[in-house]
Amino acid sequence: MFKSFRVYYLKPLVFLLGALSFLFGDAKSSDSTFLFCLKSHIVPLQISKNENSFSIKNNNQLERFLIQNHVIDIEEWIPHANENDHDGDIYLNRIYRAYIDTRMQNISSVILEIENLSIVKYAEKEFIRTPKYSTND
Repeated sequence: MFKSFRVYYLKPLVFLLGALSFLFGDAKSSDSTFLFCLKSHIVPLQISKNENSFSIKNNNQLERFLIQNHVIDIEEWIPHANENDHDGDIYLNRIYRAYIDTRMQNISSVILEIENLSIVKYAEKEFIRTPKYSTND
């Protein structure tokens, strides 16, 4: 019962949160992070991290691309998302946040290049939303 409840209300909840963020917040794009989504037939990444580096155990092509383009860290965008959390062929457990060393690389060029990889559905700058007002209570 909980699974069907969660899937049934996932789309309206995501839409509502998005609409509220546009109504009540200013959006600026991050200079050091971007989001990318893997295609639905690609298995989610197995990321392992050390103190100063990361590795992707199940996708050498993507790992090489990210390292060559000065990505210094990567993480799941929504850590607890699973296979049931999707809208059509966009799976929330296949969306990742990448942190880039902006001294070494331009974020816009990396986004354009990563979209050319056959495993990537889309990539975009990450938007940081801040409230337009604060309550007085």
